Amino acid sequence: DVDLVTCVPLHWTRRFRRGYNQAAVIASELARCLAVQFSPDILKRTRRTATQTRLSVEAKALNVAGAFAVRRRYMSFRAQSRDLPPRHILLVDDVFTTGATLTACASALFEAFGPELRVSIATLACVPRR
Repeated sequence: DVDLVTCVPLHWTRRFRRGYNQAAVIASELARCLAVQFSPDILKRTRRTATQTRLSVEAKALNVAGAFAVRRRYMSFRAQSRDLPPRHILLVDDVFTTGATLTACASALFEAFGPELRVSIATLACVPRR
């Protein structure tokens, strides 16, 4: 019952350097397999964040807190169109480590679409805690 699939966005400078968003590649294929809409640009980074690889659990949460928002054009859905507010979003990232990034993204989605929204997550890999 997923309405659409989206992904964790990269900051534009990181995406430019890398050439692609690996989470978007995964999310696109998941959306195709589920036969649902893929909307890679619902979320945006509001600021550039430090790489998370060497940060502590607490530092990761602080690093990404408030770093994501829903793009304005997705916040005003027209009741007469087929673009109704989503009820269940599948949020995709490449790697799950502490959940800080996914939590920050989900918070932005709940803020925009309300607490009745369901957010599920999918990742390609999970890094075990040490």
